[in-house]
Amino acid sequence: MLKPLIGMLIARVFKMPSAFFAGFMLTCCVSGAQLSSYASFLGKGDVAMSILLTSYSTISSVIVTPVLTGLLIGSVVPVNVIAMAKSILQVVLVPVILGLLLNTYAKPVVNVIQPVMPFVAMICTSLCIGSPLAINRSMLLSSQGLMLLLPIVTFHIASFVVGYWVSKLPELRQEEPVCRTISLC
Repeated sequence: MLKPLIGMLIARVFKMPSAFFAGFMLTCCVSGAQLSSYASFLGKGDVAMSILLTSYSTISSVIVTPVLTGLLIGSVVPVNVIAMAKSILQVVLVPVILGLLLNTYAKPVVNVIQPVMPFVAMICTSLCIGSPLAINRSMLLSSQGLMLLLPIVTFHIASFVVGYWVSKLPELRQEEPVCRTISLC
């Protein structure tokens, strides 16, 4: 819940144009991804906890992301919560479930494809990130697009700092690796 709230605050502080508000808030509503586990490893965090948080957020994203998006973006852009939930189910959960089933019931197949999967994952992630950037290159490199850079950097820094210090609160008293992991997820 912290990241969407931080995102909303930053969007208001920077008076973000409505053309960018929806995409920015969608980014703020989407939870940690595969890179958070790698970042937790590099930052000497709790990698097992990062994987657990990412798994939980992935499973809950079918409901949480459309609801948050509808609440926070719905006043600016129409949001079809049901269609978004279906899309997340198809794009996120079906592949995860398929992977779990293959790993459980088709171990020989998994053993054959496992060595190439990190490369395949890297290519797919690069395409998922690079395609929208390439399509919107001229808008992103415009003066209006460059105005997005400061809010995005501010959002990430604020999320890391707030996530870290909230987990340090006396009521939570988390250990250092857990605090680092929470800040990255």
